[in-house]
Amino acid sequence: KPSALKQYYRLRAVTADAAENLHKKRVYTKIFAGFWFYRAKPSALKQYYRLRAVTADAKKKEQKGRKNMTAEALNVMLTDMQKETEKGKLKWRLEVATSEYRDPAEKPTVEADGEIWTVDECYTAYNCEFRGEEFSMITYENIETAGEKTRSTNLVFLPPLAMRIFRLDELAPYAVETSAVLADRIHHLWETLLDMYSKDKNSVGMEVREMEVSLEAE
Repeated sequence: KPSALKQYYRLRAVTADAAENLHKKRVYTKIFAGFWFYRAKPSALKQYYRLRAVTADAKKKEQKGRKNMTAEALNVMLTDMQKETEKGKLKWRLEVATSEYRDPAEKPTVEADGEIWTVDECYTAYNCEFRGEEFSMITYENIETAGEKTRSTNLVFLPPLAMRIFRLDELAPYAVETSAVLADRIHHLWETLLDMYSKDKNSVGMEVREMEVSLEAE
C-alpha cells in the first residue's frame, strides 16, 4: 500500500540518520594495548533501536499489503501504469531469465494427453517508480510445446522490492491469485514495453539472460 511504503522509506531514512549519529557519538575506550571497543551514549542507542523497531514494523505492514493485493486491484494498478507508460511518463527496468534459446535437446519433456511436451520457463521482473513509490513485480510462465500445440501456466508475484531470486519456492509466499484478465493485462504491458524497446533501446532498461529449466523430466 502506498501509505505503508511511504512510511517504510521515511522511517528507513530516519533510521539511517540515527545510525550515523550513533557512529559519530561513539566513544573509544581503551581496555589494554592493541584492543579497543565502542561504547555508545545511551540516548543515541535508545533512539537507534527504537527507530529500527518501528522501521521493521513498517516494512512488515508494507509486505503484508503487497501480499494481500487481489488480482482485481493489481489489474487496476497495471491499467493505470499502462496509460502512464504510453504517455512516456514511466521508466521501466526489465530483467528476463528464459530457457527459450537453449538447445531443445537440453530441455526436459513431460508426457501428457498421449503426447510429449517440451518444457520452457521464463521469469520477468518488472520495476518502475509509479506515483512516487517503487513498484516491483515478477511473473513466471511455464510453456509446454508439442508440435504445433502450445499451452502455458502463468504466475504473478509481488515480492519485496530488492528481491531478484527467480525460484518458485522462494517467490511462493508473495503470489497473487492470477486471473485471465490479469494475465492479459500483463501480456499487453509486456508487448508495449517490447515495442518501445525495439524502437528505442534507451526507452526501457532491459537485461536478458539464459537459464536452465528447473523442472525435471518425468
